[in-house]
Amino acid sequence: LIGTAIFLSSLYILGKSIEVKINKDSWVLYTRESWCKVVYAHRQGDVIDPDQFGVKMTSSSSTGDKLTEYYAVYFVSSGKTIRIADGIEGKKEAVALKDAIIECCFSDEQLAIAA
Repeated sequence: LIGTAIFLSSLYILGKSIEVKINKDSWVLYTRESWCKVVYAHRQGDVIDPDQFGVKMTSSSSTGDKLTEYYAVYFVSSGKTIRIADGIEGKKEAVALKDAIIECCFSDEQLAIAA
């Protein structure tokens, strides 16, 4: 039973993706979540200021003495929390991604961010 749960959650994680687009003309952030190319969620929100972006720990695992924490980058608009990245290993890495996204939104230069 536990093995089946681990297998199914691993299968879900391997097939999951989040596509994020930010339209700097209309200042709208769009996300599309899919699993194995089957879209199951569309979300959007207005980009107003950098404080709308955040990082939170979503899970952790330990192997022997090593603790690994996983983080998500999220965006809040009109009371809705929209996940824009998930499964990031380490807080420093998640914060760096959040900062790069903020830089992309609020600078005159376009940055290419690939996940």
